[in-house]
Amino acid sequence: MKEVRFMMLAAMCMAMFSFTSCSDDDDFKPEDAVQAALTAKYPNATHIEWEKKKTYLVADCHVDGKDLDVWFTADAQWKMTETELLAADLPAAVTAALAAHATYGSWRVDDRDLLQYANGASEYVIEVEEHNKEVDLYFSADGELLDEVDVTTGDDTHWPE
Repeated sequence: MKEVRFMMLAAMCMAMFSFTSCSDDDDFKPEDAVQAALTAKYPNATHIEWEKKKTYLVADCHVDGKDLDVWFTADAQWKMTETELLAADLPAAVTAALAAHATYGSWRVDDRDLLQYANGASEYVIEVEEHNKEVDLYFSADGELLDEVDVTTGDDTHWPE
């Protein structure tokens, strides 16, 4: 009987600690100016959750059925929008360039994103995987491979810097 009580007490303590460790310290509400900047840029944004990433304030939201991460500076300057894409959303030139790539053409595609920057530039990022290796491939809209970044053991965040 004592063993059962001890086991129940231990289970309750473990549950209590696991729930407290799951709290999201990054979830917060930014200054009104930053929220207004998001509303001005994406008036149809819904399901908005904010977090801090380094010095940036990032709104994870939905706009017209797409999942977006919208990056702002603390003084409400828009820096970048990252939009999750389906395979059908990629330009044909990007799809063809990936398929023709000697190394990565046969790898499994894990994720596709469109990065739109405040300076007007855009990039398509395709994360590919094979075995235990992951690589982010950055393409222009016309299919030119701009960069490849091994993200196997590192942070795969796309920064506006």
